[in-house]
Amino acid sequence: MNIEKISALFAGWEESMIWSALQGVMGEIAADDPENPKSARILLGDFAFFAGEPDRGLARSAMDGREFLLAVPQSEGWAACVEAAFPQARRIARYAIKKEPDCFDRERLREFARGVPAGYAVVPIDRALFSQVKREEWSRDFCANFNSWEQYARYGGGFVALYQGEAVAGASSYTAYRDGIEIEVDTREDHRRKGLALCCAAQLILSCLEKGKYPSWDAANRASVALAEKLGYHFDREYPALEVSGQPGSSKEDMICVRRYKNEDWGAVKRIHDRARKIELAYAGLEAAFLPLEIAAEREELFGYPGLFVAEYGGCAAGFAACTEEELAWLYVDPDYARRGIGKSLIRYALRQYPGICSIEVLKGNEPARTIYESMGFTVVELLSGRMPGNEDYSVEVWRMERKTVRGNG
Repeated sequence: MNIEKISALFAGWEESMIWSALQGVMGEIAADDPENPKSARILLGDFAFFAGEPDRGLARSAMDGREFLLAVPQSEGWAACVEAAFPQARRIARYAIKKEPDCFDRERLREFARGVPAGYAVVPIDRALFSQVKREEWSRDFCANFNSWEQYARYGGGFVALYQGEAVAGASSYTAYRDGIEIEVDTREDHRRKGLALCCAAQLILSCLEKGKYPSWDAANRASVALAEKLGYHFDREYPALEVSGQPGSSKEDMICVRRYKNEDWGAVKRIHDRARKIELAYAGLEAAFLPLEIAAEREELFGYPGLFVAEYGGCAAGFAACTEEELAWLYVDPDYARRGIGKSLIRYALRQYPGICSIEVLKGNEPARTIYESMGFTVVELLSGRMPGNEDYSVEVWRMERKTVRGNG
């Protein structure tokens, strides 16, 4: 993909999420022609940015596997294109905030940061809090766009307000690029109007300035603009965006089909495993332990498992799982299809086929997998150490997770 030519289509657009994708930090880039693009799209989190010549195909495919999209058009032509692709799209106003590195009064920010109400404590988001906030609906966007704690620690950062040991407000990096972050601020409904967002945001801005990173701010409403201005930012302009909600008959669940493995799936399953396994091992710092499925399948007897399933998304193989009657042993999803419900669909299918499944082992550090299994009723019962199955040159630590089984005719 010709990033230089795609960058030219977005030239002059002062948007940190666009920079995140173009710099290869996070986000997905698509174009009508990878080498000679006239139209391009960047997807990151809930946002889609459209540049160049309007292209209905790029507009429509932005919603694949999503229930919600916030489309930001470069031009009125693109806005009309999005509306033509999604008649249910609703135009809204958002508010751009100026990017001015020297606009902050650090002493004033320190005063805000010190104003934590009694009974609360503002602390940095560490590994444990990273996992905690991703499990809560109100705080998920604090860290949801980061693939791992390691990526978050390298590029992002944030602070949360704790009340009786529980995160109830915070300011964190919704996204990140090489030179800064895009700030996300929120407070749980039962702890609002206590100044917690101001305290956390001030602390995060100070932290960014100390690290030489810019804390970018974009406002969804006038209240967010007011908070930004109190912190030292200056309003720039109102700009148009379009909210697109799920399309009838094409939800994520409708796009997913799970079935038994067939011999002709081998090529796709190898691709899925080899791409996803590298990411899994990276979470645990074990990149050197990677073995391609050509080798791992034989060593770990993949085809000896009674349950071997493939998940299709829109007709394309996107994930697979293998299990015994009591253990879910393999589960991988193609990174290109992440966050579309494929992993959960595979788990549900396996549990329907083998209701006695009660355990799973997850590499320590693989927080995304742990979070998915916890949402499906599994809990960590112990941390185990040993040699890596199929590649015993390496030591590993795994979380053993269990669930209450449902026995019967299934």
